[in-house]
Amino acid sequence: IQRTLMAQSFALAMPGIWTLYYGDEIALVGAQDPDNRRPYPWSQTLHSTQQRLYTHLQVLGRSRRCLFGVLDDEVGFETVSDSKITLTRRNLNNNELRLIVMIDRDASATQTRVSNYELNTRPGQPWIDLLSGEQFTTTLEGLTVETNITGVRWLLPASDRCAVFGEL
Repeated sequence: IQRTLMAQSFALAMPGIWTLYYGDEIALVGAQDPDNRRPYPWSQTLHSTQQRLYTHLQVLGRSRRCLFGVLDDEVGFETVSDSKITLTRRNLNNNELRLIVMIDRDASATQTRVSNYELNTRPGQPWIDLLSGEQFTTTLEGLTVETNITGVRWLLPASDRCAVFGEL
């Protein structure tokens, strides 16, 4: 489920059409033919981790819809390693940084920093993680964020109108 959230978070942050296949919103398992996808559990209660994935994808989907048409198609890759990716998207009109997505599959707690040069902002600007509701503030060095339990951070400026979709 954590890998599905990471993959969908990356796909949602990229320009272009986002595709969600049947059952991916709840990490529905399948196997080889004829069990490619099992029947959707319409009347069953979802496992708590499936429900959390479903809720997170709803929040990210709403945020993406809100950001549609205002983000530049250029994607900045600030961190790329075997276990971590940090990507940024800028506002189409004024080139301000509008979205930071941090994906970290390392199980240990690590920190990721985006420099003030990249942020193009002043110290003291608050950012909000839509998935956890946690707020982070820029310092003289930039924005430093610790990995959370899901391994995904989806950050918007706290004053951004699209940040309201982070309320889980």
